[in-house]
Amino acid sequence: WRLTDDQRALREEIRAVVRGGIQPRVREIDEGCEYPRDLYGVMGQHNLLASWLDYRSTLLRLMALLIPRLADWCALHLEGNDADAMPIAHVDPTKVEVLRDIYRRFPLAPDSPWGYPSVVRSGEPQLIPSVDRGLLQQAATNAEHLALLERIDTCSWMVVPLRVQGHMFGALTFAYSDSRRHYEQSDLFLATELARRAAVAIDYARLYELSQEER
Repeated sequence: WRLTDDQRALREEIRAVVRGGIQPRVREIDEGCEYPRDLYGVMGQHNLLASWLDYRSTLLRLMALLIPRLADWCALHLEGNDADAMPIAHVDPTKVEVLRDIYRRFPLAPDSPWGYPSVVRSGEPQLIPSVDRGLLQQAATNAEHLALLERIDTCSWMVVPLRVQGHMFGALTFAYSDSRRHYEQSDLFLATELARRAAVAIDYARLYELSQEER
């Protein structure tokens, strides 16, 4: 896929962040990657992972990097995290808690055909280029749920898996709303590569935090 200049810049930023803390592991993963180093992704030139072993800081900084360049809002779904602990970011900070309320009160069913449950089950990324009101009505469980979804007003979204060495541990949702932009296949390709890189940093940060808790 041909990436835009902004997409290339974004992936280079993620590349630098990941490489700053976990170069040996990234090199190991690259050996089996069809798209090697030039697709590292977005984590970078700003030393954003100087504190990469701070798990929650890592997640929040990653999401701040993605918005508004690749999403108007995004949510990071990790195994073992409930909605209250879920990292969420939005170009309009007042809508973060609206999204959290949706995830808390109206979570998608584990067998849902779309969204993060489907991606975590299948391991395959998902792209919905255009979200219309009919799709929102189909997703809503009641009138209150629909009202919240309409308040967020998502017009396009994609969800990509987070996994390391075959272990699936979550998914990352990207969405456009306020900007009224729409995702294309090239965006899904980029997001999948970025998530693969970010998963390594997240996995290491989580393992480090667990090791500290066990001391």
